[in-house]
Amino acid sequence: MFTLEELEEDPAALLEIKEDIREECAKLGNVTNVVLYDEEKEGIVSVKFSKPEQAQACIQLMNGRSFDGRVVEASVATGRERFQKSKQGEESDSD
Repeated sequence: MFTLEELEEDPAALLEIKEDIREECAKLGNVTNVVLYDEEKEGIVSVKFSKPEQAQACIQLMNGRSFDGRVVEASVATGRERFQKSKQGEESDSD
């Protein structure tokens, strides 16, 4: 959903991307958290909803969708994922 180069070129991009994702996903339900793993070259993002059915609706909407020229792969987290992120932009999310 993003590239590391985009984040390096524009320091405000991280928060802008998070807000864009939150707004789009909020159409499907109550988004409780959005995390950009800004140290992962694959452009990984996680979105947490208050209800599982909202997350499933998001997966159906986003999986295979094109976002800024890249195809989104959406799935439910297994809990075994270990993605890297910086501390930048954490203050705006609640869990």
